[in-house]
Amino acid sequence: MTSQQARAFWVTAPGQGIIRDEPLPIAGPTDATVRTLFTGVSRGTESLVFSGAVPESERARMRAPFQAGEFPAPVKYGYCNVGQVESGPKTLLGRRVFSLFPHQTRFVVPVSALNPLPDDVPSGRAVLAANMETAVNGVWDAGRIRQVVSNLMGNAIQHGSPEAPIDLSVASKGTASAGSGLGGSTVVLSVHNEGVPIPPDLLPTIFDPLKRYATRESAAERSPGSIGLGLYIVREIVVAKGGTVEVASTAEEGTTFTVRIPLAQVSPGD
Repeated sequence: MTSQQARAFWVTAPGQGIIRDEPLPIAGPTDATVRTLFTGVSRGTESLVFSGAVPESERARMRAPFQAGEFPAPVKYGYCNVGQVESGPKTLLGRRVFSLFPHQTRFVVPVSALNPLPDDVPSGRAVLAANMETAVNGVWDAGRIRQVVSNLMGNAIQHGSPEAPIDLSVASKGTASAGSGLGGSTVVLSVHNEGVPIPPDLLPTIFDPLKRYATRESAAERSPGSIGLGLYIVREIVVAKGGTVEVASTAEEGTTFTVRIPLAQVSPGD
């Protein structure tokens, strides 16, 4: 096998696969050549691929970024690769990187497809990065974050319409820089409910302690709800963790509380 060749695993038929020699393309000025250190198998997804059971309706959705061939076979599949850069930009030479490349010993990809790994992350552990693509992972005080979610959900239950659902969403924004843990990213948590909106004149002080307001269509029929200390505690916890909390409330859009917190919250000296 020459320096311009590699070996790759291909699914050739349901339940069958072979390792083939693969010619490597010539790397361009924005490409890098990577030698695989670890390649991981996603047990759920790749079991479907190997058995030829990918539904026809899902084949476009399940296509991997650097997949070769088509479902059901022959196909070169996979997306969990940790390798070392053999050639490319000087800033990446010798660096360990994660990419979404199939099972292959060496490969050429655009530099933009490579994610440099922090020095203190073992290669065998980094190969699991693809399994976190649908999750938000953070380093926090679990009890405090649990209290934030509980207080916001309790507030939505108390003041929202009993006929409408409450929506809780969590997403990450931003990208952490290599070697800096998770510090470059932020988690955005939103709790939304329908119902009578918060009066506009109360919005500026909604997070102050011991605030009360009526949330129902008829104050005569239902007693006023109490903000009490719940939202005040939410604000204090979020601010202490370097984050922010906001509220938007209208009759047309309902009420949404939005919390933004850095994914990594590390105290000085840790």
